[in-house]
Amino acid sequence: MKKIVINKVKLIEEIKKVKAGLGKSNSNMKLTFAKNKVIITSCDYSKQIFCFCNLVKEVQDTIEIVVDGILFSNIILSASNVNTDEFILELSKTSLVVKAGDKFLTTIGVKPDEDFISIMNKNNKDEAIIKMKTDVLIEAINCTGYCADEQEQRDLTKCLCFTTNTEKKILMISAMSSPRLGLSKCTYEEIKKDKDSKDINFLIPAHDIMEIAKFLKDEFCEIRICEKFVKIKSDKFNVVIKRMHCQYLDVLRLIPKDGEVVVLQLKKAELLNAINMSLAIVDRTNRKPTIYEVIDKKVTLISKSDKGEMKIEVEIEKIEAKEERFKISLNNMLVKEAITNIPSEQFIIKFYGTNKPMIIYPTKLKYSETIGLIVPIKITDEDMNSNEEQKSPNKSSK
Repeated sequence: MKKIVINKVKLIEEIKKVKAGLGKSNSNMKLTFAKNKVIITSCDYSKQIFCFCNLVKEVQDTIEIVVDGILFSNIILSASNVNTDEFILELSKTSLVVKAGDKFLTTIGVKPDEDFISIMNKNNKDEAIIKMKTDVLIEAINCTGYCADEQEQRDLTKCLCFTTNTEKKILMISAMSSPRLGLSKCTYEEIKKDKDSKDINFLIPAHDIMEIAKFLKDEFCEIRICEKFVKIKSDKFNVVIKRMHCQYLDVLRLIPKDGEVVVLQLKKAELLNAINMSLAIVDRTNRKPTIYEVIDKKVTLISKSDKGEMKIEVEIEKIEAKEERFKISLNNMLVKEAITNIPSEQFIIKFYGTNKPMIIYPTKLKYSETIGLIVPIKITDEDMNSNEEQKSPNKSSK
């Protein structure tokens, strides 16, 4: 029986990362002990995660075992409050004994090697390697990934699209579903390509990369693009994600270039407070829209449902209006998600017309240039007239 000693805090930290790679189709975990470290690997149908943890004492021979990943993770995490600095693992061909302190001891079975199914294959030649700051990548992913929608049937709406502009050293990340689009442009440090090819374009599942982004902590990371996979590597955390092979739209063509009718500068806290109040009255089962009305250099959110009607005036920083009166009807849940996921305390919102997309521009981001686009809901004549009728008695009374 082999005896292995591992720092408790470090192992718990790595198990939290690698647990994100466990799936229903493959819940097993591989532990590879080699010299002074253990490599912990998990895998599901779309991604494979590798984490590394140093051993307190070196092992002479390389040892590799497969265990139930969910069970092993739960055992390790449940020992977080045990008063000890180390885990002791005792390995045999059929079992793994986990010890922590004097009173914590658990035994689990070891599985056959073939029970661990890897998504990797031997032909994984890198077509390109992008090196960039980790914080830059994380901000761009978080500012766009919320726009993907796993509930839609099209693969296109479930992924993030990465596109390079080699000339300007820019990586553009975008995600879209039917009513909205998120797009971020950020800079990378360097790029190496297998051949002098054109700019690179690849797609990966949004859910996977957003989950992985939580665990990227090193200052720099590498994005390695292969034919079927994308590898994201840092010093102590590697992940392999399957590429999605579907044709992506040229999202830049969806963004209005000019012709703004109204431009508002708003504080995030003020707008978010107004949206939350308006959502309290909206009947979400009927997806009732909220009307944004700009008049007399003020913007008012008007929400209606069977419960009643609510009007909330939003305090604005600046306004530019080419029309005395402007209305647009929006799904306020989409507006809320956009301003919540983009880390800026102020936004500039541009309206291009009643039936044209609105664009949200954060005024202050650390690393990326980001926009959020939301397609409006068509306003019916009934909605328009009902608001007019409510205002006319006040005018006549004067």
